[in-house]
Amino acid sequence: MRPDVRNADGRDEFPIDTLAARAGMTVRNVRAHLSRGLLQPGEMRGRTAWYGPVHLARLELIAGLQRRGFSLAAIGVLINQTPPAAPRRRCVSTAACSPRGSRRSRSNSPRRTWPSGPVPGRPRSSSGSWSPPG
Repeated sequence: MRPDVRNADGRDEFPIDTLAARAGMTVRNVRAHLSRGLLQPGEMRGRTAWYGPVHLARLELIAGLQRRGFSLAAIGVLINQTPPAAPRRRCVSTAACSPRGSRRSRSNSPRRTWPSGPVPGRPRSSSGSWSPPG
């Protein structure tokens, strides 16, 4: 096993075998997560990729989600659709900071209504009310 290295910023960096050992998994599993896009590639220096605490935290997250019954495909969707640490906005009012789907943010938007009358492209039944096709 190769020694860990502290880079110029003072952060720990380590090769894939040390990353795997710290995460409690095999190098093969780490490489599988890399190939599936669950883990970002390490920083290449020469022929060696170096990984840091961010990579270790991601592997711990993946292992935790697997213990809870999530498949690797589901974990990939969760991890890759969640933006990494979005910058926080400074809010002037409570309404400006409320989530998009909350009632407060919709109260100022106009209410949408459907036009009355028949729906274009859909035939009306003989009784005038809707009935399933068939």
